[in-house]
Amino acid sequence: YEIAQCLVGSEMCIRDRLRDNRFKDEVQKISGPNYYFLYGFYYRQIGRFDKALEMLDKSMERRNNFSKAKREKVQVYIGMQEFQSAKELAKENYYNYMDNPYHIQAYFSCLIKSEKSKENREILNQLIDGLKKINTDVAKEMTLRCRAQVEAFYDGNEEEALSLIGQAIEMNSNIHYARIVKFDICERFDMLDEMRQIINFFEQPEYKNKYHNNICLLYTSPS
Repeated sequence: YEIAQCLVGSEMCIRDRLRDNRFKDEVQKISGPNYYFLYGFYYRQIGRFDKALEMLDKSMERRNNFSKAKREKVQVYIGMQEFQSAKELAKENYYNYMDNPYHIQAYFSCLIKSEKSKENREILNQLIDGLKKINTDVAKEMTLRCRAQVEAFYDGNEEEALSLIGQAIEMNSNIHYARIVKFDICERFDMLDEMRQIINFFEQPEYKNKYHNNICLLYTSPS
């Protein structure tokens, strides 16, 4: 029952249980596509991307157009740094659900890692405009993150990029995706001290338990 609540509510409660032995016991109470989806989510969080893909594929075999599982699969591909595979699936999800901020943000994440081009810049602007129209707190925070990345990686505007990502962090200090984006921005501008500070932040025990050390796997300390 508690895991079922997580499905319809915030995924944060699942993260809080990733290191809890009760997780696997509770998942046994779930059947069908949600069972495999939860395990896909679990394996991504602990860095087992191969198992995550296997479970998510099983989930989608049992429910056609399972958008939540597709979005999770995009995150697995991003974690594996297979951005082309992630981009194609994220694009499909976006055009099927253009008013879903999570699909917009996932497609944006893939495009910002892709080759810089006029066409991609136009799509990135389109995605940001889509987030602005949704006008929820979640979408507003995502908008700040996305705008910061365009300023950093397309316009080379260090001051504006850091200002926008700072606003995103302040807007919701309990969700740390903006800090991960800030790491990328700091790397873009060779801000080594700031990069070390972010790594040290995520190495705190309370954040390792929630976000795992995937961040340390993807972003090793700069020398």
